Amino acid sequence: YNFGGFFSTLNFSNTLLVSKRLQSWQEMGPTLFSPYQCPYLVSQTIAEKRMPADTVQRLGRMLKGFNLRQLGAMLGRDDLAVAKQLLPLVRDGAVLLRDPVSPFDLLPRFHRLAPEKKAESFVEEESAGSNVSQDQDFDSITQSLIKEKAKTWKIACVDDSQAMLNEIERLLGGEEYEVSLINDSLKALMKLASIRPDLILLDVGMPNVDGYQLCTLIRKTHIFKETPVVMVTGHKGLLDRARARMAGATDYLTKPFTRADLLNMVMRHLI
Repeated sequence: YNFGGFFSTLNFSNTLLVSKRLQSWQEMGPTLFSPYQCPYLVSQTIAEKRMPADTVQRLGRMLKGFNLRQLGAMLGRDDLAVAKQLLPLVRDGAVLLRDPVSPFDLLPRFHRLAPEKKAESFVEEESAGSNVSQDQDFDSITQSLIKEKAKTWKIACVDDSQAMLNEIERLLGGEEYEVSLINDSLKALMKLASIRPDLILLDVGMPNVDGYQLCTLIRKTHIFKETPVVMVTGHKGLLDRARARMAGATDYLTKPFTRADLLNMVMRHLI
């Protein structure tokens, strides 16, 4: 058997696939130029001209700081497919695209190799060639959104400040998350074991048992060996970050933070 010929064919197929994907991204530019762009729903009224109202509401709750690649992972779809499906909403003005954040802003922009006019013709040809209408395209993402609705992430927040707990709950508000608030570090481990969260947000500066000590105890508990633990603190020093890592923290979120900061941190470790 000619294995050399087999692998040559395989490599050619992979190269062709990559080339086709690259061309698809290029031809959607300059509007869409990176899977790390973050779409935000800015007009429900315009979006409802293309999608049912309940789907638009659901979409609005998801388009709040996640990039296209993260959205694809959340919906179980390819990021290129998500980009194509959102492109009409972007052109209509219903969805606003933010540029990639660091370090993804350093990556090259696909559109620089293809003019925008070609993008429009490409989208039309793609739809015509596959006999998939725009309505069917939106129905596809609608079904993905409905399917995703069944999944709810459990997030536990441990902080002695009730005001901070309430703020985090507000920022994470939405059907995607089941947020549990714990304001007593002495009882936190027992409550966490009962909740079994998918992710833990842990304040550093707490009385009795501080965040570093509690994180160490969490990591010694078998059920939390792989659970992401994000330390939340107002300290920005390298020593504080190093201490958090030594205690077993997965990541480090510095106060003050925006909703997008929090959501990006949460989804970074949930998908």
